[in-house]
This record gives sequence, structure tokens and C-alpha cells, in this order.
Amino acid sequence: MTPAEAAVVLREARRWASEGLLPRESLATVEARYGAMADGTSAGGRSGAIALLGLGGALLGAAVIGLFVVLGVSLGLRAYALIASAAGWLAAGMVMARRSTTEGLADALLVAALVDVIGAGAASMGERSIPALAASLLSPFLFWWFRDRRLVPTAAGFAFYPLTAIAAATVLSSTSRLAAAVYAIAGGAWLVAALILGKALRSPWRNEVLATASLGVATCAVAFSSVVLSMTSSRKVELAVGVTMGVLFATGLVAREKGLIFGAGLVLVIDALVFAFDLGGYLTGVILLVLLAGAILWRAARRSPAASV
Repeated sequence: MTPAEAAVVLREARRWASEGLLPRESLATVEARYGAMADGTSAGGRSGAIALLGLGGALLGAAVIGLFVVLGVSLGLRAYALIASAAGWLAAGMVMARRSTTEGLADALLVAALVDVIGAGAASMGERSIPALAASLLSPFLFWWFRDRRLVPTAAGFAFYPLTAIAAATVLSSTSRLAAAVYAIAGGAWLVAALILGKALRSPWRNEVLATASLGVATCAVAFSSVVLSMTSSRKVELAVGVTMGVLFATGLVAREKGLIFGAGLVLVIDALVFAFDLGGYLTGVILLVLLAGAILWRAARRSPAASV
């Protein structure tokens, strides 16, 4: 059996287990037998192919947005035109996805739909219009419907944060504290739900979704601290983000979730750099950059197979 075939067996077994058609004990046996094979030498190639599919789908959606901008379509009309475009991508992707259980063109079309609904929401934000509200529902729908895949849940998880922010700003006013609070709570709840669901279903998207959710929660921390708590100092906001990411990083270590560790760790590094520049000026920031670069290169050299030759 090839790694690709083993991956299909694992994916179907997880789907059956999630629907109650396969006992958890049997799923554990399948995981033990085919897990290493499915995640073996072809993992990098599969991940690269999935990433390219996602990029292609995002470019398709962006091309439609760019076309309407070039044509000079008004914002109000553009929002509905993008909803129509997203509906077309969605319909085509859903039909094609029924014919295959592995990532392919269908998943790219669904990513294009997500990009276009983000554009529709942005074009109609503040007008309390249907596009912004309709757009916010697509992300959780696609996330759940395609929970046995990797690309669509990852893209849906990434899109959840801008779509939720747009919906909250549209319904509750973009300058209100309530909108920022709703966004922050929803963003945190999404990460917690993804963490629990990913562990329960042994989902293939856990690392990617938790990493992108960590980045999204960082924006929630900025919105909550600056708008709800009225922190006017950039340093205080940076500290608030750092504390939030520190909690997520520690949670990732305890739960052994690589995606959470990577996402929170990345934001912590960026936040530390911004804080260093803000607090100590350019010289302090540059020194910290050099130290971080040295630490990363040293660590990479120690992990490299060539280092042991």
C-alpha cells in the first residue's frame, strides 16, 4: 500500500468514527497500522501540493475581486457580485468534492469562495447589509462539512477571524466596545472548539488550524485591549498580546499541540521584536534581531544531519 492509499484509508476511518460507524477501538487499530505509512516520506510532498492548491484558490478569488475593482463596480453592487461569485465557486466545489475524498481542484474552488466572501463582507461593512452577515456563516459551514480534510478546514479557520470581525463591526458598529468584545470572545471560542474537536476526531488539520487560530487570537487580543480596555499605550497592548500568547504557548506544551506551540511562539517572537523596538529604539531592536537569528541558526545547525558528520 502506498502512503497516499494509507492516507485515504485513515481519512475514511476517521470519517466513519466521527459518524459512529466505526468503534473508537477499531479506529485506534487503523491509526496504529497505517498512521506511520500515511505520514511517512510523502508527507512533505502532500503538504506542498495542498499549499499550492490553497494558493491557487486564493488567487482565483482575488482575481475576481480585482476584476470588479478594475471595472469600477460600486461597493454596494460589488458586495452582491462577490457573493454571487462565491456562490458559484461554492456550488462547483461542493459538486466536485463529492467525487473525491482527497484534496484537489474542488478544495481550491472552496478557498476561492472564502476569499470572495471576505471581499464581499469588506465591501459592505458598516451598511448592515446581507453580504456581510451571509459571509460570516460560510466559514463554520465549510469547516464542519469538510472536517476530514486539511486544506478547507485550514482556510475556513483562517477566514473565520476577518469574517467575524466584519460581521461584528457591521451589526454592532465598527467603533463600539461591544463589537470588539464579541469579536474577541468569538475568536477565543473558535480556538477552544478547534482544540477540543481536533483532539476528539484526531483530525488531520489540527496543526494548521491551531496555528492560524493563534494568529487570529492575537488580533482579538489587540482589539480587546485597545478598544474594550481602552489601552492607549502601544506597549501595554503589546504586553497584553504577549501574555495572551504566553498562555496559548503554555497550553500547547501541556496539550502537546504542535500547531498551538508554533502559532503562539511565532506571535511571541514578533511581539517581542515590536516591543523591543518600541521600548529601546532601533538599536535594541536590531540587537534582539541578531540574537534571535543567532539562536535560530545555532539550533538549526544542531538539528541538521550534516552537523553530526
